Amino acid sequence: MAIVCDGIGGHQGGDVASNLAIDTLGEQLQGIHAEQLNPAELTAALEAAVWAANDRISQRNDNEQRLDRQRMGTTLVMSLVRGHELYTTHVGDSRAYRITRWGCRQVTLDDDIASREVRLGYSAYREALQNPGSGSLIQALGMGASHSLHPTVQRFVLDEDCVFLLCSDGLSDSDRVHEIWDSEILPLLNGGNLSRVCDRLVELANTRNGHDNVTVAVLHCQVSDRAAVPPLSLPALSQAIPESPTATVSGAPKIAPAAAAAVAATFVYTHQIQIAKSLEKQKPLIVIIMLSKTSQVFFHHLYCLVLCSY
Repeated sequence: MAIVCDGIGGHQGGDVASNLAIDTLGEQLQGIHAEQLNPAELTAALEAAVWAANDRISQRNDNEQRLDRQRMGTTLVMSLVRGHELYTTHVGDSRAYRITRWGCRQVTLDDDIASREVRLGYSAYREALQNPGSGSLIQALGMGASHSLHPTVQRFVLDEDCVFLLCSDGLSDSDRVHEIWDSEILPLLNGGNLSRVCDRLVELANTRNGHDNVTVAVLHCQVSDRAAVPPLSLPALSQAIPESPTATVSGAPKIAPAAAAAVAATFVYTHQIQIAKSLEKQKPLIVIIMLSKTSQVFFHHLYCLVLCSY
């Protein structure tokens, strides 16, 4: 589990609020058995932990008679890994990004006035940023009662090697993450050093932004290699192709996913040849594929490929 909190209410107040949030979240989540919960139950547990942290900070504010802008609070972005899943929990404008070999994507939406204007359809995001107070938060931990706090919990399936970056706005402001992800974070997927990447991100935040403090957490998620699939005997691609204008595949065998993909590739290759022959002769051709439940997901895009080729 990784937690990033960015305090609100001055240096002293923000430091107290962020530490209260981290301590409370740790206490609340330490007792749950995440592996025994279904996604809905785990989502509810994460939300309950956030509300407990909010109540604790709010109670401290009330005890010290802090009102309005004097109240201390904190943003929150948190990630919890369970098996092949990662759950993010978010309040405020601290962000989470997912980086893969294919790109960098911000996966949280800031709880500020500009983002609210966009969600409600009042303006485009770049226009909303020009309005006074666009970066003001509409919710954070400790600023009010829990019944009016709406944390966002998201579930991600870890199906490829990726990096999750959690950071305060000291790094994310001015689109710095999108500027540097390919040069500074992407190398992690090729064996880069995690500690050095974190230090480098803090350094870049201080030199290129520098107007705010910065906290980062980096999670490198690696997908284990799949079990080896036993060799499958496939027909040679050079064998004679029947001249029948209709090709039917029925009763697909129950085979491993990788083997199913191999069979699909062979099927598409041979029947593309058949399609080409049929078009030369100006004959109509209908391709029918009947699949078992085991292999149909692997055939889906290949089925589309055959039809588009036709």
